[in-house]
Amino acid sequence: MEIQYLQNLENSPVKGDAVIPKDRGVSEIEIIAFEQKVGLPLPKALKEFLFLSGEYCLSIEANATNQGLDEYEFRNEQFQENLDDAKIAISRPYYILTERSGEYFHFIYLDDGENPPVYNIYCWDDEKYKLEKRANSFSDWIDQEIELRLKNRNS
Repeated sequence: MEIQYLQNLENSPVKGDAVIPKDRGVSEIEIIAFEQKVGLPLPKALKEFLFLSGEYCLSIEANATNQGLDEYEFRNEQFQENLDDAKIAISRPYYILTERSGEYFHFIYLDDGENPPVYNIYCWDDEKYKLEKRANSFSDWIDQEIELRLKNRNS
């Protein structure tokens, strides 16, 4: 796959350990099958992300859990429960990029262009739910996350 938006992820200097030495992606065939499963075309930046690190991504600080395609339905169920609790309705199709213990989620809308903005929803307190735009584009978010990962590893 030609990488147009996520060159910094493709060339990420973040390294892992003997068990997971680097980011692991999924095949283009798996990405096509996933598009068919969800019934929507995926944004180009998301396809690149999945191809480069769809099984596991060490390069981003927000990688609280494995964002693999096999976790898609589970993450969506957790996300929907939190939205229901907060009485927040999202009618647009979305993809959860990362989540941490069902407390916060990074996501994109699938109908928001080829390099869509990234949003967060925080659910740390039953009384406080916060939905906000985290980055103006998927590639900006990836760049920010790589920078955070490198900074935190070096501190």
